[in-house]
Amino acid sequence: MNECLDPSLSVTQGVVETGSNIYRSITQHVQYKDFHANSRWEKDGILVSVVTAVTLLLTFLNCSTESSNTGKILQGLTTLTLLPLLSSSSYGEIALCLFLTSISVFINKKLPYILPRCFTFGELFTTSQLLILISWRIIHTVLLTSETPSASSADIFCSVGVTGLLIATILSYLLNTSLHPIIFYIIYSALTVVFIVPVLYIYLQEFPLVWLIKFIFKSYSRVLLLCYWIGCSVLAGSIVGYYNTTREGCQISTIVRKYFHLVVVAVYIPGLAVDVEFLYLSSVVAMAFLIILETVRVCNIPPFGNLIDQSFDVFTDERDQGVIVLTHLYLLIGLSLPLWISESLSTGCNICLYSGVLSLGIGDTVASLAGSTIGRLKWPGTMKTVEGTVCSIVIQCLVVYISYYLGIFVIINQWNVLAAILLTSLLEAFTTQIDNLVLPIAMFALLSVSENP
Repeated sequence: MNECLDPSLSVTQGVVETGSNIYRSITQHVQYKDFHANSRWEKDGILVSVVTAVTLLLTFLNCSTESSNTGKILQGLTTLTLLPLLSSSSYGEIALCLFLTSISVFINKKLPYILPRCFTFGELFTTSQLLILISWRIIHTVLLTSETPSASSADIFCSVGVTGLLIATILSYLLNTSLHPIIFYIIYSALTVVFIVPVLYIYLQEFPLVWLIKFIFKSYSRVLLLCYWIGCSVLAGSIVGYYNTTREGCQISTIVRKYFHLVVVAVYIPGLAVDVEFLYLSSVVAMAFLIILETVRVCNIPPFGNLIDQSFDVFTDERDQGVIVLTHLYLLIGLSLPLWISESLSTGCNICLYSGVLSLGIGDTVASLAGSTIGRLKWPGTMKTVEGTVCSIVIQCLVVYISYYLGIFVIINQWNVLAAILLTSLLEAFTTQIDNLVLPIAMFALLSVSENP
């Protein structure tokens, strides 16, 4: 995978995402007249926006000016912009912002060398910004729960679990557990027993497995959803097994890959409509499971490492040229990202939560299928077709209208939703970045500006 493709798109995505959050924070500030009257999660929105914006500028300046004096001066001035923007924050929050900014800049500079040909320029920026947001929320959820009444038990469960998983995954890679597979099992077992379970017990006041069982069986709808999702997982596994058996040594087509988009759409729409909190927890668990599988594959941990690697061979394409395979992770991230970064999961009626499903699960899939079957006229400079884009827009609008008519979600301004669909569909046609990651972020940003009260 090329390491530096189209940096202007990355900057545009960062500006759109950051601008939407700052816009919302400013309008909330005007509405309430007192910034401190806002909830902590609303306040976190502008802090994270500032950090991601400064990180974007710092890294871009570093890439553009190398180590020149001009570059150092510009980076210093950019860092200073944090201070007035964070004037209403505590010293601890300012220090945390500066620390996360430094870590993110370090990641942007070093990760392409640690994992060569795994990230495009845009993917690298987006991933680092997402890590900033996740780190910020984990710190506030786990360490400052007394000040964050919005933090639910599900937030705590996910935050502690993700923290332990990331530590274990990084240690497994750094210690090169492929040479000593037993170390892999020791690391994950030790962190589970020594860190994850005790910390969760402290915050949940009961054994984590007991809490999880109670959480699932809290309502009959959750049990039905879980059974339905297991059925979808079996279907996806059957597709993988079928193509590994019949297409051994051959790459599958893009159209076949879109089958998985349809499967995950079938998973996410019922979850969003019935129980958003359960879908949020399940998406984090699914992501953790995929990260563990990828770690087992990369480190070739017996007895499943080689089997997983062979199963992935059929489904990889030209975008998966590095050590790690990220396209399937990006698909789950793209669909789950609106859940992970949304300020509230109290209702599934917020159309912003459907950003991933609309743009990626429906829009991108329809564009690919229509473009490959009836597409004739190509957009200038791309392989994408006008017919595919038009079909994508029409089907997304149709799904939105039907969902609104059925009361699945609420629309404040239909013209703003139409504009978000149009712009995201055009981005899908022209972007050189991986659409699984780019499209949900763009649509979420556009819908957040127009549709959140």
